[in-house]
Formats: sequence, C-alpha cells, structure tokens
Amino acid sequence: MRPTSAKSVVSTGGGGSHSHAVAAAGLKQWFALRQTTAGDATEEASLTKAFLSDIYQRRFEDAEALSVLPSCAEVGWLVECQCRAPLPTGWRKSKVAAGDVPDYYCESTGETLETPPSFGQFVRLAELAIRVRLDP
Repeated sequence: MRPTSAKSVVSTGGGGSHSHAVAAAGLKQWFALRQTTAGDATEEASLTKAFLSDIYQRRFEDAEALSVLPSCAEVGWLVECQCRAPLPTGWRKSKVAAGDVPDYYCESTGETLETPPSFGQFVRLAELAIRVRLDP
C-alpha cells in the first residue's frame, strides 16, 4: 500500500521559473554537498524525482523533491545507492553529456529503459522508509 499523502514529508513551494531554477540547483547541491557524486548530480536529482513520482503516482518538481530529503534522508541515500549499484549482466549505461540523464540498454534483449533495471526495488525501499517516517 502506497502512502496516500506527501503532506507530512513534502512541502510545496510556489513561484515561477526563477524559483524552479533555484530548486533544481538546490536538489543537485544537496547531493554535491554530501560529496557523493563526481558530476553535477543531474542523475541523482532526476532519480530523486522519479522515486517520489513512482511512490506517490504524480509528478514531483525540484522544490518538492528537495523538501523531502531533510525529513527523510533515507530517500537520498537510496538514490545514491541506486546510482552506484552495478548493473545486471548484459546491461549498459549510455554515455551522456554533463547535465543529461543516461538511458539503460540490455544487449541481449535490446530493451532500453529510462531508469536503471533495479529501479523498482530501490523505489520500494524508499517507499518503506517514507512510511516509517510518516507512521513510526
């Protein structure tokens, strides 16, 4: 059973394109300050929003995703783990320019994914972490 409300964990911010740019920079900065990424943390920021979008079945903006991390740091840790986890045999991560998000390709089946093949398992762990924070 998925959490039905993100209110306790997520605070929404209003604003226009400037606030979205600040939120996007903030989400990347959260990972950069933790020194968990060699790049600009675009992949981590994208996966954080993908995790939360999958859990709550709606789109998450940068500001919302950033607001979750201080109250449920386990989500950020799981995103970091997902980025560092080895791919299954036969899977390759596409090489991308800085600021882009990679695709994942299975050589044996030709399948291409926008998220790592183990994405579902990591999302489930993040969902459980959020549930524990909402209802200890």
